[in-house]
Amino acid sequence: AADRRLRRVCGDRKDGREVVYGYRGGKVATPTWREWKEAGLSSEGGARVDLVEPNAPAEAAKLKVGDIITGLGDKPMRDGEQFVRAVGGAEVGAPSRR
Repeated sequence: AADRRLRRVCGDRKDGREVVYGYRGGKVATPTWREWKEAGLSSEGGARVDLVEPNAPAEAAKLKVGDIITGLGDKPMRDGEQFVRAVGGAEVGAPSRR
């Protein structure tokens, strides 16, 4: 998947097209150990939603401040940084799960 994304970005740049990155419309961070436990998660990982922008894809997806996103598509998320990178490289419309 990363190779496909890299080829697409390089092709867009080479052809003078704008490079488009995925956008969720919010801010995330890595949850603390206590937050994982309070959320009832069986393993550590995920991205805690800290901000949801009005009229953004995150709001349309019904994400709320405090939600912990454990995966994007079929890929589990280790932390907030991985989530940010994954969203930036995701296809438009890729599902997330809480």
